[in-house]
Amino acid sequence: MVIIALESACVIDDGETMLVEGLRVAPQERGKGVAGVLLRFCSELIKSKYPDVKVSRLTRDDQLGPKDFEKYRIITKNHGKQGVRSSVSTRQAPPPPVRLDQTAIHQLYLSTELMQRVLPNATIIQDWQPFKLLPSNLAILLKKDIDWMVDDVCSPTVASLCTFPFKVQEDTVLQFSAVDDHTCRIVTAHLERSHW
Repeated sequence: MVIIALESACVIDDGETMLVEGLRVAPQERGKGVAGVLLRFCSELIKSKYPDVKVSRLTRDDQLGPKDFEKYRIITKNHGKQGVRSSVSTRQAPPPPVRLDQTAIHQLYLSTELMQRVLPNATIIQDWQPFKLLPSNLAILLKKDIDWMVDDVCSPTVASLCTFPFKVQEDTVLQFSAVDDHTCRIVTAHLERSHW
């Protein structure tokens, strides 16, 4: 058996959204319509098993071309190493980040309106996967080994979900830019917890 293409799909948003990711075609088979056939097959298979699916979201990590913008709507973009560094000031340092347990996650994300203003389109983005703020999506995310943090439980301005990073060589230099002190503290706390 020879595998020439693969993709992954899961159903989220209370069964209304199919999230498609990991579409890969062997180099020698590219440009022959294999990806389109696989996307159509997967879509038909999911819709036959989950007839309430109304939306298909394709997660990609490559550069989008003009034709892609005709077919898809961008939810979020990776800005790479771009960012705005906060300036040094004499104001008081923000409090340390707060790690959330499952009870706090449910309360903060589902029982209050606080996260509506923090999350873009009230959507949790985890590993480039968009999840609406719904109990069924939270159940999916809580099954993963994710570190959940906010800058302030009572009035969050920054929220972060972090899967634990892969171990890298000790002489590797990690670079990141943070928008503000709150974000920088949360990223640092994630890295410290992962024993880098």
